[in-house]
Amino acid sequence: MTDGNSLVYNDVRKFGTMHLVNKGEELNHPSIKKLGPEVNNEDTFTEEYFEESTSKKIKNIKEVLLDQEVVCGIGNIYADEILFAAKVHPQVKCNELDTVQISSIVR
Repeated sequence: MTDGNSLVYNDVRKFGTMHLVNKGEELNHPSIKKLGPEVNNEDTFTEEYFEESTSKKIKNIKEVLLDQEVVCGIGNIYADEILFAAKVHPQVKCNELDTVQISSIVR
């Protein structure tokens, strides 16, 4: 850095990356543009959105909940808790979910 400060990035698990982008262009970066809506954003993460995004997928619902391109902010433990509360088995295929299950998952 040019101001005498330093930036240290320590990722022992080797999962992360850093990208330098121009101020104001952060949301246009390819790694950000492909992300799904935030799970806690009620305006963008809706039952309609989730049903449309998952209805044709033959993947397990847990796998899809962990897919950040479908919805952001759900990790492994949250996915388990969501599915437990919704009474949906993690291995149920997305294209087999009914509207009640979808509603429960989104809630």
